Amino acid sequence: MSKLGRAWRAVGTGFCFLAYGGLSLVFSLTLLPLLLLLPGDAAARERRIRLFVSLTFRMLLGCVELLGLGHIEVEGREWLAQSRGKLVVATHPMYLDVVALLMLMPYADCVVKSAMLENPFYRHFARAAGYISNADSTQLVEDCVVSLKRGRTLVLFPEGTRSVPGAPLRFRRS
Repeated sequence: MSKLGRAWRAVGTGFCFLAYGGLSLVFSLTLLPLLLLLPGDAAARERRIRLFVSLTFRMLLGCVELLGLGHIEVEGREWLAQSRGKLVVATHPMYLDVVALLMLMPYADCVVKSAMLENPFYRHFARAAGYISNADSTQLVEDCVVSLKRGRTLVLFPEGTRSVPGAPLRFRRS
C-alpha cells in the first residue's frame, strides 16, 4: 500500500471512530432516553435499543465501505439464522468483527469487556442493551447460563481481546 493510501486509511479510520463515538455520545443523551420512555416492559426496551445499536453498526460499516476503507463480506449467513438458543464463539481479529456480528444478530446477548461499560461514549447503550460484562467471572458464567436457558443467542469472544491472524489463539477465563 502506498504512503498516500496508508495516510487515507489512517484519516478515514480516525474519522469513523470520531464520528461514531461522538454520535454515540450525542445519541445517548438524546435518543436513548426517548427509546427508554417508549411503551413496553424491560425486555421490549432492551430489544428496541439492541435494534438501534444494530442499525448504527450497519451505518458504520456502510461508512467504512463508502470511504473505501474496507469491504464487508458475510459468508455463512444461513448459520446465523439458526443461532437462536446457541453460543456463538468468535475470534476477535479486528474491532469491526463485533460490529458485524451484532449488526447481523441484533437481539443477541453479547459478552463485552467491562471497559466498554465504563467508556463514556458507549457505556449508556451497552448498559441499556443489557450486554453481559466480563468483570466478574462467576457472575459472567451465571449470566451466560441464564441467557442460554432463555433460548437466546449468546455471542462470546473467548480470547477477551483482539486476536492476531495466524497466531495461536489464547483463551481467557474472563
